[in-house]
Amino acid sequence: MNCGAIIVAGSLAQRPGYGGHAWVFLQYLLGIRRLGFDVLSLDWLDRPMCRDHAGQPCAIEDSWNVEYLADAMRGSGLGDACSVEYFDSGVVLKRLLENVEVTA
Repeated sequence: MNCGAIIVAGSLAQRPGYGGHAWVFLQYLLGIRRLGFDVLSLDWLDRPMCRDHAGQPCAIEDSWNVEYLADAMRGSGLGDACSVEYFDSGVVLKRLLENVEVTA
C-alpha cells in the first residue's frame, strides 16, 4: 500500500563519518517507509564542504561526503531514495544520486 510520498531534508552528506548523526535521519526514513509511504532523503553540498578521506578539498564526484551518503543509504535499503543538490555560489551545478519522479 502506498500512502503517498514524504521528503526528509537532512545533512548526511554534510557530516560523513558521524554514524549517530546519520541514524537520526535514517530512522525517520525507515519508519516512514514502514508506514507505507515512499520516502526521499534530500541533502545538499557546496564546493567548500567536499572533502576526501584525508580531509582535503576535492571534486564532489570524488568526495567522501557523497560516498558516505551512498553507502549509508544503500546499507539501510534506501539506496533509491536520496538526492543531493550541489551548489557553487548559490547556483545548482549538479544533482547526484537523484531518484526523484515528479508528478503533477
